[in-house]
Amino acid sequence: MKIEKIFVLIACLAVLPHCSTNKKQSLKKSDRKINPLKVKNLSNDTSLSLYTLTCTDTHLIATDGKTNRISIFNYKNLNPVHVIGRTGHGPGEFDGASYTASLGNKIYVGDGRNRRINVFNKNSWTFDKTIPHVVASPRFVITKKYLYVSGPIRKDALLMKVNLKNGNVKYFGKWPNTHKPKYNRFYLLSYKKRIIAISSFNPMIQFYNKQGKLLASHSLKKEKALAKVLAYKRKFRKNPNNRRRAVLLFGDASIYKNFLILNYITRPKGNEKTNNYLVYRIEGNNLKKVIAFKTDIHNGFTYSFCTHKDIMYTNGGPHGINIFAFDLSFLNNQ
Repeated sequence: MKIEKIFVLIACLAVLPHCSTNKKQSLKKSDRKINPLKVKNLSNDTSLSLYTLTCTDTHLIATDGKTNRISIFNYKNLNPVHVIGRTGHGPGEFDGASYTASLGNKIYVGDGRNRRINVFNKNSWTFDKTIPHVVASPRFVITKKYLYVSGPIRKDALLMKVNLKNGNVKYFGKWPNTHKPKYNRFYLLSYKKRIIAISSFNPMIQFYNKQGKLLASHSLKKEKALAKVLAYKRKFRKNPNNRRRAVLLFGDASIYKNFLILNYITRPKGNEKTNNYLVYRIEGNNLKKVIAFKTDIHNGFTYSFCTHKDIMYTNGGPHGINIFAFDLSFLNNQ
C-alpha cells in the first residue's frame, strides 16, 4: 500500500512542472486567443451596418452611424427587441448616430452632425428630449447631474462637463507638456467616482475626479504590445502627404470589474488587425498590466465592444454584421 502511494506521489511530482502552471502561463502569453461562446449573425438585419455596442443592465444596444438606427437586443439569445431612430434633423432623428450611454430609465444617444444628444425612455423606447450643442465623443459618461464628453479642439482644455439641468459647460483636462496630441478624440469611462479618459490616437490614459481635477496620467509608449503600431505611426507621419492625417491606436475601451480593457489596432505591413486587447488592473489611480489577448472573430474585424457580467460582446465580420460573445471569467484569477 505504501509503495503504491509513493509511486503516485513521484508520478505527480514528475508532471507537476508541466501541468500545474500551464493555465497561468497561457494567460500571460500575448498571443492567447479566446473563442466565442456565441455568434449572432445579423446579415439579414437591414437596420444595421457599422455599429458601436453598449452594454446596459438589461439590454445590449447597437448604435449604427450609417443607418442612424439604434437596435436593442436581449442578452439571453441576442434577439432584437426594438429599433429606434432614423435619419433626419427632427426630434429623435439622427445625422451620424455615434454612441449610446445608459443611466436609470433613460438612454442617451450621440447625434454627431446635428451636434446634440437625443434622450429616450428605456422602458417604452420613446423619445424624451434633446441635449443641444454637444458633439458626443466615441464613449461619453452620464451621471445624475452631468454629461462628460470630449471637448472641442482647444489649447487649454480637452474635455467638457455639461450641467444637465441648466446646460452650463465647463472645460477641463490638459495633456502633459511632453505629450501634446493634435487630435482630440477620447473614450470616456466611469469608474468609482472617477472619469478615465483614453486617447484614441495616442498611448495616453488620464484619471480625473468628477469635478474635473487631474488625478494621474499614464503613458503607454513603452508597452511592448503597442510597439509595432507606434513604429507604424512614426513612419506614417514622416511622409509629408500624411501630416494632416492620424493613425487610430485604440478602437474602443471598456471597464470589466476592476479591469480596464483596451482594444488596440496593429498594422503590420499596413494590414489592419483589430481583434487585440490589453488588460490593466485599476489600482487606485494607477494601472498594472495583467494580460494581452486576442479574440477569434472569424477573419473579420471588430472595433467596438462592451462587457456585461462575465461576458464581452463585440461586433465583427467584414461589415460589422455579427455580434460575438466571449467569456471573460478567466480574468477573475488575475
